[in-house]
Amino acid sequence: MNIKQIKGIGDIAYIKHGNWSVCIDSHGAHVLGLFFKEKNLLHYNPADMEHSGIPICMPNFGPLINDIFEYQGADFAITQHGFFRDYGYQLLNNSATSATYQLNSNPETRQRFPFDFCFIVTFSIDDSGLTAALSLTNKSDSSMPIAPGIHPYYAVTEGEDVVFETRAQAANDNNQDYADVLIEDSLEVLFESKSGPRRVRVIGKPDLHLKGHGLDETRLTIGSNPVLTITADLTSFNRMTVWRKETDSPFICLEPAFVKNGLNDQPISIPAGETWGTVFQIAR
Repeated sequence: MNIKQIKGIGDIAYIKHGNWSVCIDSHGAHVLGLFFKEKNLLHYNPADMEHSGIPICMPNFGPLINDIFEYQGADFAITQHGFFRDYGYQLLNNSATSATYQLNSNPETRQRFPFDFCFIVTFSIDDSGLTAALSLTNKSDSSMPIAPGIHPYYAVTEGEDVVFETRAQAANDNNQDYADVLIEDSLEVLFESKSGPRRVRVIGKPDLHLKGHGLDETRLTIGSNPVLTITADLTSFNRMTVWRKETDSPFICLEPAFVKNGLNDQPISIPAGETWGTVFQIAR
């Protein structure tokens, strides 16, 4: 499949530089294709857009207990991975190598999340790969909590090895009611250093929140593809999640994430009138 064959729910914008090209759906500011030398490094299934590309998970990553956000004695219904991906975004700018999108709060969002906000994401491409710069401005009169995540679906051809690096020794396992487990109970440890990160191979269908991942830059290798470096700062994403739906799913998710129920229990707090920002990169 070439990049022009990818279809979105909204309008598609394209950016390109050198060997890289990207297509982005205005619905959810959703990257659907990240092509290197005409090969899509992301999983894309037009019949299952939710499990395609790079969804943005805001204001929360993962599920909340009973799908409820609790604020000032009131309950607000927010489902898994939030709702920012559910809306059409305004395209503010589209040059050859970048595209900027904006989502503003509205009466419907305030029924789900009682804050005024302006969310802006700029995607850009250069020789090394894709950068997404995210900013969220709190336009309310009180502090606004967030527990963000980014959910890339990396394409995996049947039989390809998936190997990544982590400093984590343990994880919470969503397949076991978020129980504490050792990494080696669910992943194959290939290399371990006393001072550096461990190299681990994905086996089976893990759903792990890595504890103490400890890396702003995470190296990911899938088959014979170029080694990718995933950059996500630990102050914005306090977990790294590795998830595969089935043992033969045509994707693997290595996701800058947030601790379970973080929007209620231990969120990032954006003071009134201030802006939170972070940068996520996929580079080689």
